[in-house]
Amino acid sequence: MLRLTLSKPRYAIQDLAARTLGGEKLMLKVNECFLEELRPNYYTLSDVWLSEAISPKSEGLGIARRSRLQQNPMNTKILLSVERIVKTLRRLRVMNDKTPFFALLNRLGSSDIEWDSPSYHFADSRTPLELYNEIAYMLHDVARQTSSVSDRMILSKFTLSQLDAYLQTTKSRELQPDRIFLKNCIDLIIQSGSHYYVRSALKLVSDEELENYGMLAFYLQTNQVFHLEAHLQRRIYSAKFIDPKIFSDLLYKCACEFIKYSAEEQACDVLQFGIDHQCGRVWRNLNRVRVMAKKYGMFKLTLVLNKARNSFTFPVSWKAFQEDLNLKDYISLLEKSHFDFYKNFYAFDFLLNKLSDRNMSVSEWRKYIDQTQPSDACRNSLKEFHLLLILNHVASSKGLGFLSLLLHSLMCRSGYANIFINTLKLNSGESRSGFRAILHCLSKSTSSTISGYESFRFFTETYPKLSKEKGLPLFDLNQKDYCLFMRTCLSGTNYRLFYFYFFHYLMKFQKDILKVDEVSKKWVWAFHPDLNGIIHERLAVDLKEPNIIPFSPRSWKI
Repeated sequence: MLRLTLSKPRYAIQDLAARTLGGEKLMLKVNECFLEELRPNYYTLSDVWLSEAISPKSEGLGIARRSRLQQNPMNTKILLSVERIVKTLRRLRVMNDKTPFFALLNRLGSSDIEWDSPSYHFADSRTPLELYNEIAYMLHDVARQTSSVSDRMILSKFTLSQLDAYLQTTKSRELQPDRIFLKNCIDLIIQSGSHYYVRSALKLVSDEELENYGMLAFYLQTNQVFHLEAHLQRRIYSAKFIDPKIFSDLLYKCACEFIKYSAEEQACDVLQFGIDHQCGRVWRNLNRVRVMAKKYGMFKLTLVLNKARNSFTFPVSWKAFQEDLNLKDYISLLEKSHFDFYKNFYAFDFLLNKLSDRNMSVSEWRKYIDQTQPSDACRNSLKEFHLLLILNHVASSKGLGFLSLLLHSLMCRSGYANIFINTLKLNSGESRSGFRAILHCLSKSTSSTISGYESFRFFTETYPKLSKEKGLPLFDLNQKDYCLFMRTCLSGTNYRLFYFYFFHYLMKFQKDILKVDEVSKKWVWAFHPDLNGIIHERLAVDLKEPNIIPFSPRSWKI
């Protein structure tokens, strides 16, 4: 076994290096690097590397040492610089051909060496800890290049022996082991999938935090999701402190694993735990988790990711449909996310699918509003969004009379009048407000001609005065609103009220509805699409009054 006690014979080092690389072919390849059988170029390189690594402290004896090294390299005791050897090993480690690395390592193992390091006050014949680190990095490179189970078992067994030797060395020198090195060794051993090897390594390390890390990584490596969740709940979440440098990557991988199994609650718990323990600073890029959350439709997870970005009001950029969440759940999530509907625009129309589709009475709807409404401490914009969402749903399926009764029952209660008026403040586009829910019902009614006219006068004459006197939010009728008013007077044969609305429409939007045709360079009408539909589909077809001539916008002259 290759135990970096460099006074061991070279044959043990050769055998274990070969097994580490794995396979008979590689074993034969490494055996070609025996010192007696090295090709001249390798032998020369080894001599050069060792000569370059001779410590400056022995410069006075440099010529004599080099002479003895060349004459009898197997029995000459030399003083080597740890720093120079480590630099050489690092350079060899990144090469595609790993043979020179192991050739130099074997040469070191077959020589009687004293080590000189800036951290030592005197020459030391014991193996430098820096060499353990370099071998650990090399083993990681080898592990990435093999997928064979037998090779990984050999690699894990070898790493376990190195871990034991490292801990004995640190203990003999009364030094504190490097926890990152211990973590790297545990990661290598876990790749074998052997519970016995993992337990043996954790027993050697004897560190509670690394033990928790090792078992968590083992369950993740072996896809034991239930054990993974149980270990998180039992050992990880109860820890008062975790080292972000050790746990950050592992927690990130756990979250991705839970997402793949559609375990949103568990993924949220892992990410939130990591954020609370400063792992979020290490997670520089959460785009992969965000994409996976979008793919699997995980609304809660998106809110946790927003917190990781220190943006509590970051708008959700996708629509989530989850059968296990109702409207109350979504309202609670929006309340926790501190989403500001005044400043941020987003079409949360998908939440209409979470509303009850039963044919409920006015009292049942009022009870439903009470059950799903947000808390008193939430943002006012969320209260207004909640009410508007329900009003739009009722307006789409019920008539004007039903909506009026529901509004009357709500207005009799404290606070709802202001909530209804303030729906005008929501940054939800031109077509959304409590008033426009009423207009939508008006346009569907077959007996709302007078109601529509009174509403028109209220919005154009009365409300602007109230808004100015009492500081209420402004409400201005847009082109679509005028089209809704025009629809209220199309049920009969008297279209005079239609012309009344149409006249006001022309007066208000004359600058927007007159445009120059790009081809003919003449003035043409550019009505709202809904108005074009009313003119072509209703007036031109259903017009019965003989003294009124059907018309088309194209035939009008300006």
